[in-house]
Amino acid sequence: MIADYQRSPEWDRLGERTKKDYRIDLGKVAAKFGTVPLVVFGDQKMRADVMAWRAEMAGKKAIVMLSTLLSWGVTEGKMRHNVATGIPMLYSANRAVIIWTAEDMAAIEPHCSKELWQAIRLASMTGFRLGDLVDVGWQHVGLQSIVFVTAKRDKRVVIPVFAELRKLLDEIGGSEGTILKNSRGQAWTESG
Repeated sequence: MIADYQRSPEWDRLGERTKKDYRIDLGKVAAKFGTVPLVVFGDQKMRADVMAWRAEMAGKKAIVMLSTLLSWGVTEGKMRHNVATGIPMLYSANRAVIIWTAEDMAAIEPHCSKELWQAIRLASMTGFRLGDLVDVGWQHVGLQSIVFVTAKRDKRVVIPVFAELRKLLDEIGGSEGTILKNSRGQAWTESG
């Protein structure tokens, strides 16, 4: 069923970064349940096994992937119900508390290349995720805002260009291609 899901239109609609994350979680699902016949998932007693696995995986979000996979299986008629429905994940993340202070910025600046320092500052001023940070281009920059469609949620965001951000953009310089460039003048990549 995992292989079928990865060949489905639902899979095709996912972003590349999401697919990468899902593959990791699907690997965890396969390691635990990959040899279990689908008919076993029709037994409500299987819910206890799923709950026990969730407890083993505390701090991980693989239970959400299992539920997503089983829901897809129900929709596709491969099984009658999803035994993982309603099982909350134990994983939680509040990234809102991860704020770089002025002291953090001052501590890292001496260790950065000019290009990395520009990237860190652009990230701190825009809030872009890494994948968006390396993709945002000069065509997205207007006089008063940066208008960009994010990769993760496919949502249009409008980032105001305030004085400090304008100063950084002027420092980086450019008019075409991506805003951030590496030391060779090439566009950054998410893995680079």
